[in-house]
Amino acid sequence: MARKPAKSGNSKNTANNTLRIIGGEWRSRKLEFPTADGLRPTSGMIRETLFNWLQHKVIGANILDMFSGSGALGFEALSRGAASVTMVEKDRKAAEQLKTNAQLLQTTKSWVINSDALSWAARCGDSFDIVFLDPPFAADIAPDCLEVCKSGLVKSEGLVYLEISRSQKLQVPEEFEILKSKTSGSVMYQLLQRKG
Repeated sequence: MARKPAKSGNSKNTANNTLRIIGGEWRSRKLEFPTADGLRPTSGMIRETLFNWLQHKVIGANILDMFSGSGALGFEALSRGAASVTMVEKDRKAAEQLKTNAQLLQTTKSWVINSDALSWAARCGDSFDIVFLDPPFAADIAPDCLEVCKSGLVKSEGLVYLEISRSQKLQVPEEFEILKSKTSGSVMYQLLQRKG
């Protein structure tokens, strides 16, 4: 869940603060997220592509959703059969809304951590099957996040979904293989696999 420059207009318009789950158990359920500087969910089109890439790999997976924001990726994964999703979000209001949305969906498979995602990941000590990595574009911290992922945050042969600005130049570490890569507007998104 990256943070990008907020569009002008009425930020209190609730239509701009909802997302729709597009597949699985909670298909078509709408969830709210708070107004925060630049906060927006990963688009439905990109989510559809991502979960087509993942197909059955999400079922039963333990997933880390770094920079969770609206929870678009994490809740989509739970809707499609993930065993668990750990959602890390620095913004307090966004983190509280993630907890509220988990209660609305009556799921006990999500854990919300209100913390800086990169510093939390560096000390976490757990390994995940899949990591959703959508850091704030302006922060330019994707390389640091991949360093943490290759150090054991993602399991051997595990997957990393990476979403960055199309204009950002990023050298993917040799520990990862790029399985899929696409662009949509100003966004580049990739599915990486940590080599065994």
